[in-house]
Amino acid sequence: MRTSAPSLRSRLILTSAVLASSAAAQESTEISFSIDWHGVSKGVPSFNGPPLTEGDILLPANGEPGLANRVLDPPAIRFTGGFLGLNSYNLCVGTAPGTPCGIELDALSYGRDHPISSNPADAYRILFCVDEYVTGNGNAAFGGPSVTTEGNQIGEASSDVFSSIDLGPGPVGPQAGSNAAVIDGDGDFSATGARYPGVGVVEPNRPGQGLPGFNFDEGDNVDAFDMGKPAVAGIDPIYFSLDGGFLDAKAGVLNAGSAQDNGFAPGDVIARLPLVGLQLYAPAQALGLDQVAPGTDDLDALILSENGTPGYQISTQLYDWEAPLAAGTDMLLFSVRRGSAIIGAIDSIQGLPIEEGDLLVPPILGGNGNPGIFIAAEALGLSTARSGGGNGDELNGGDSRGPEPWRDCNNNGIEDAKDIGNGTSRDDNMNGIPDECEPPGTVGCECLSGSPCNNDSLGGGCANSTGFGAFLLATGSSSWGADDLTMTTTGMPTGKFALTFMGPSIGAPVTMGAGLRCAGGTLYRYAALPTGPFGETTIGPGLVDYSCLHFAQAGCILIGSTWHFQTWYRDPAGPACATSNVSNSWSVTFSQ
Repeated sequence: MRTSAPSLRSRLILTSAVLASSAAAQESTEISFSIDWHGVSKGVPSFNGPPLTEGDILLPANGEPGLANRVLDPPAIRFTGGFLGLNSYNLCVGTAPGTPCGIELDALSYGRDHPISSNPADAYRILFCVDEYVTGNGNAAFGGPSVTTEGNQIGEASSDVFSSIDLGPGPVGPQAGSNAAVIDGDGDFSATGARYPGVGVVEPNRPGQGLPGFNFDEGDNVDAFDMGKPAVAGIDPIYFSLDGGFLDAKAGVLNAGSAQDNGFAPGDVIARLPLVGLQLYAPAQALGLDQVAPGTDDLDALILSENGTPGYQISTQLYDWEAPLAAGTDMLLFSVRRGSAIIGAIDSIQGLPIEEGDLLVPPILGGNGNPGIFIAAEALGLSTARSGGGNGDELNGGDSRGPEPWRDCNNNGIEDAKDIGNGTSRDDNMNGIPDECEPPGTVGCECLSGSPCNNDSLGGGCANSTGFGAFLLATGSSSWGADDLTMTTTGMPTGKFALTFMGPSIGAPVTMGAGLRCAGGTLYRYAALPTGPFGETTIGPGLVDYSCLHFAQAGCILIGSTWHFQTWYRDPAGPACATSNVSNSWSVTFSQ
């Protein structure tokens, strides 16, 4: 049962100055996304109640991606398909995985994507997602997770979001490029050992391997997404496309045909406008699509920088969107889905056959009338038949972003995933966060069940007279030489005494007052302190020196030793079974 107790994640944010200061310096880390009808999360209750559908715009349950220290909650619904105005939404709610319905959201943008500049000094990145059949081009510039490592038979790629690396101004040709994974599906370790923040969907989703006897996949596919500040209901427009109904050759099934069910072509960009409802924004023909016949092309990724003038002002020359807003055009980049008739046609900029992994722009004035390749798939680290890869990796969703990394906890201007991959930051616990940015050590002995007084708590120790459990957090570093480790305990009753102790072993919890003790072996106690006006105490830095000066020789902290800390405190007004309690544990291995 959910309660209003602070979660471990929220306590980490509130009590760790390192994490709080780095988060404030970054762009918005919010993500909106959709899932497709093949995946196992379709029909599952969302975090905020209604069943998930392939027509909903979703967000992570806790507002932004997180790591699965425990299983992540399923996504929450930001906007339902009903809010978007999709015809069959009410009939589709609650339908089972693998059941196609006429509401498949295929591309998404809030119209505020980063406008790409012709100035080589103005750096930008392309964020994108892919399907389960992706393999990548194998050109990994560094060792972090990428399309290549998470794709193939591993099945971890289709619920992830990846970032391009080192792109120049478009048009960008089919030179081999690289990418880094920045968003995960479930936030847990992949088969490659990589870990990075997730959104609460299910992995893996291995290509061509649905659950035995069923016609849907064993995992999920992130099908559309937008990074950054979301639309505000009733104020901001939402731009999207819906899927077509033709055969997906690799999946071996027909797509849902949602565009036609709602009166649009699958190559159209649709706008959901406040007080107006659904409206055609950019017709497929304006983008150079549907030249063979209406409905034969399917727009699959959408990157849009809307200039604020009502309607779509089509770009006819590269970078004419850089003109002043009053006279400029709208920057609209897109891809097409596997099976679209335009694939193989010669593009109007680079003279290349169009592939399903390319980022396209509308036809260039004076060109051949086909879309132009603005960024070739190979430059994003994708495999194409055009370059001899033979696979035809599909671009499912896209977004553009400025030079600011999506996550840059150490504020060095480099994406955390790239820092870890190229070795400039360590990630010894393989959780996708550079070690210098997170509390040293690991939390344990949380009172999730088995409390002595029926006083379980969602995070920290067992519940006390405040209604919550006390939470112990380490900050500083695990460096023995620096000796800058600090242990802070919060959430205790005020005006009482508390002491932090440590033991050389950790084991099954045993009752200690109204709490649980897991630190074991010979215990060594630091000085007792009064709890402050907010029910807190802090010991350190200098814990190494203190241990060697005040404890027996066996209690002297040495390089390479691991110690497990907890805090005991008085709580006479707490649960009736005892007059004291303890926090969670925190385990630290001391390095050089």
